[in-house]
Amino acid sequence: MESKIALKIDRDSACMGDDVESHERIRVCCSTDTLEKVIRDVLNSNFLAKIVGGKATWIIQNGSPKNIVPLGVIAQQWVVPRFLVDANRPITDFIDDPDSGGLFFKYWVQQDPDEVFECLQLGKPLPDRYGRK
Repeated sequence: MESKIALKIDRDSACMGDDVESHERIRVCCSTDTLEKVIRDVLNSNFLAKIVGGKATWIIQNGSPKNIVPLGVIAQQWVVPRFLVDANRPITDFIDDPDSGGLFFKYWVQQDPDEVFECLQLGKPLPDRYGRK
């Protein structure tokens, strides 16, 4: 029998008007749900802000305060996310404690998602979030 978990998800605000309320939510899912399925469900729920112009980059990371790990990149202009880990593994493999950790979506503004993904993949510094040199 599959056990249910209450998974905390949260995200950065995408603009000043977007930070009026907390974005933290609880999603109930099965402990056997894969990371890919959980992310697909989050995307289908319209949890992430849509940006005018159609370009937004989000870094998926575990929300563990002890050990933050990037898991993948979502781009508004991509059809599917790209993962840095095996997204077919259960969500519980990536979350230390669903009550305090969960998933966090870090807004990387309109930076090139291919470059962001490559930097994360190679362990290189990320491009400046706001395009400053």
